[in-house]
Amino acid sequence: MKINSWRALREQMLLNEKKKHTPKTKQDWFLLRDRWARYTPSHRAFVLKVAGIPETEDWTAQDLANFSKEQINAISWAIRDIKTYAHADNIIYEALTRVLKRVLRKE
Repeated sequence: MKINSWRALREQMLLNEKKKHTPKTKQDWFLLRDRWARYTPSHRAFVLKVAGIPETEDWTAQDLANFSKEQINAISWAIRDIKTYAHADNIIYEALTRVLKRVLRKE
């Protein structure tokens, strides 16, 4: 595959990361349910906002089984996107840290 720009490279990297974090098997969906159960209400609120699910009274207290299939897919995609961008941010942070350490050593 030939990549003509940094933007295309970044988009391809994000697409590859998203594919890695998308649940494919029944076990992956069980892991998603377990992850959801471990989330605090503030984490759930963030994920639901990213997923674009409208607020209700018991918005963050709901079990994953109480959401529709489309909402569960949106939650899964939101978690995947959050993980992907967090991973990308960590890679950038580590690269900048290495550069900064090299610069500071030379001084």
